[in-house]
Amino acid sequence: MDTERDFQQRFSTHRYSQQFQPLSDNSRPQTEEAEEEKLNLSWLFTVILRRAPIMIIVGIILSGLFGSLVVFKSRKIEPEYRGGFQILIEPVTVEGQFARQYLLAQSENTDIQRIKVENSLVDYESLIRVLRSPQLMEPVFEELTQQYPDLNKSAILSKLEIERIKYDLDGKEQGTRIIKVSYQDLEPTKIMSVLNAVSKTYLNYSRQERLQSLNQGIDFINEQLPGLRYRFKILQNEKQQFQQKYNFVDPETAVSKISAEVRPIQLELANTKAELSEAREIYLLLQQQWLEQDYVGILGNHSQSYNSLIRQYQELESQMAVEAGRLREDSFPMQALREKHDNVLQILSREAERVVKSIANQVEVLTEKEKSYEQTIENFEQQLREIPRLRQQYDSLDQELQIIQETLNEFLKKREALRVNAAQQQTPWQLIAPPNLPLDSKGNILPTTVVQTKKNLAIIVILSFLLGVGIGFIIDILIEVFHHPDEIKSTTKLPILGVIPLSKKLKKVAKQQTKTFIPIGSVTSLTAVSDSHSVIKNRQVHQFHTGSPVSEAFRSLYANICLLSSHKSLNTLTISSATLGDGKSTIAIHLAQTAAFMGQRVLLVDADLRNPQIHQKLGLPNLRGFRDAITSDLSLNDAIQRSPQDDNLFVLTAGQIPPDPVQVLSAKKRQYLMEQFRAFFDLVIYDTPAVTGLADTSLIAAQTDGIILVVGIKKTNRSTVLKSLEELNLSNSVLGLVANRMRG
Repeated sequence: MDTERDFQQRFSTHRYSQQFQPLSDNSRPQTEEAEEEKLNLSWLFTVILRRAPIMIIVGIILSGLFGSLVVFKSRKIEPEYRGGFQILIEPVTVEGQFARQYLLAQSENTDIQRIKVENSLVDYESLIRVLRSPQLMEPVFEELTQQYPDLNKSAILSKLEIERIKYDLDGKEQGTRIIKVSYQDLEPTKIMSVLNAVSKTYLNYSRQERLQSLNQGIDFINEQLPGLRYRFKILQNEKQQFQQKYNFVDPETAVSKISAEVRPIQLELANTKAELSEAREIYLLLQQQWLEQDYVGILGNHSQSYNSLIRQYQELESQMAVEAGRLREDSFPMQALREKHDNVLQILSREAERVVKSIANQVEVLTEKEKSYEQTIENFEQQLREIPRLRQQYDSLDQELQIIQETLNEFLKKREALRVNAAQQQTPWQLIAPPNLPLDSKGNILPTTVVQTKKNLAIIVILSFLLGVGIGFIIDILIEVFHHPDEIKSTTKLPILGVIPLSKKLKKVAKQQTKTFIPIGSVTSLTAVSDSHSVIKNRQVHQFHTGSPVSEAFRSLYANICLLSSHKSLNTLTISSATLGDGKSTIAIHLAQTAAFMGQRVLLVDADLRNPQIHQKLGLPNLRGFRDAITSDLSLNDAIQRSPQDDNLFVLTAGQIPPDPVQVLSAKKRQYLMEQFRAFFDLVIYDTPAVTGLADTSLIAAQTDGIILVVGIKKTNRSTVLKSLEELNLSNSVLGLVANRMRG
């Protein structure tokens, strides 16, 4: 096209020799692992500082609420008092100790070392439960009801404590023979009444029940002895009958006896099997000879007694053979000779049949004999198989008999021990510490309830502020926005190319430079345009790019972009954001101004065909722009506007908003124009719509060197940023991020 050729000629004459080259690769950050560790600590301190007001307010409110409640309750607490008494359950004399050791030693299962250590016959755990039982406490309740008609029995039991006094011996807890009883209540007089009634009841119980328990034990043993003796006699009879029935004294003897009896039978069975095998072979041979009518063979192999008959038969055979050649078959001598021959043959046949039957009978007899031996051995083996079961029955019977015998002996020993104990004149329980209430040095009763208001308040304050800190962290986590660039880097795992501070001067500077942009095609001398606005350039541009924090932030951003690639220059960049209002257009404008100030010939293209902002921020007309250049034959010289403040800065606005931006951006001419821009300028910056849910940015970024995503501090949602990066990372084109509106 002529317009594009003219556009190429205008820019080729002023193209600088330097390119958008990277500066250095020596200022890389430390390893990601070290940065993550640093970030974890810094995040904690940052959250605490950021949410300190909320944490302090929550801590103060909770401290006030719970502190007031503690003070209110502490004033309502009435003092309670505790009294008690102590009872010696067992005597501590040497005689008493020896007597108890003797009684315990009567049992074979008693551990002598345990006797020496515990030296007690009393089960104190069970005793304590007995002392608290309703049966024993009923006299106490009856006595107290006369003084306190509204007495609550369950309340008395709940406040009555009974325990065994214990001590440490070589690091092990040992129990004494003393039981301590205590009672707690609001009224001291009621405490003393309860303790006096309980102590009197316990002492009476010890006097009445001591001998009664021993006699009950003796009576119990006497009741059990007849049954045990009868059971012992029954088991003895069963054992004797068992031995007689199965004919053995014990299982081992029975096994040896059966084994001795079965051995000769096994030998006889082996011999019988051998004879039977031989007889069967002979029988089979005789049967074969019988079928062949070999009577001579049958009789000749069986016995020598048939030798004369066999010789007679053989002589007749020979004689008939000789006479057959000389005599006629029907001659009288020949017939007589044949008759004699047949008679002898018939005799041989009968004898051979008798021999065969004899061998058959022998086989049958041996077979029956074999079966008999096998059955006998099977019976013995069956008896051997029954031995384990019989042994189990015998052992069970014998074991039960031994248990009954041991139980009998044990019962007899226990009965004698109980009789000895009952015969001893032992004193009952002793009240070694009568019921009393603890007193202070002035004789006042000491309360048991000590209200520690200050300590409780201190704990409440600490817990309240800890809870406030926790609530602060929860609030910080629930508010899914980025508060610091380090959070962005930690979440996205992408480099932070720049941190732009929050400043109202950004919009002001942009608007101050807007009213003098002019189309390229409306001037014939770019030098004249530059000279006519040199005063404005020197006053405003230098004011923005000299020393202010904002200008330094954009210089740092530009430098970091240059450092991204050491192998090739980045000529085209896409500027986008995750959501609307993150400041991407402002970033694109000032990045373009910074690059132009650094000597790069820059084209800023407003590719946001949905909500264009470049023309508004720069105060430019938007009648014709990027959309018109794509969809019509509009000359780029008429669409691109040049900044009079900086010869290197050019702007292409979006133009009229199309009904379908994606269709416009998908046109092949758009790709052709972007290639033209890449060839004519050192740096082309495209301001595109927000990424989430739109394909515009991906279409533009596919033909650029990379995307820079702008994230608004305390504005952009984390999940939205991650979703946007997930969409953009399909093309692996995200160069890094810019944290915008960072507060000082």
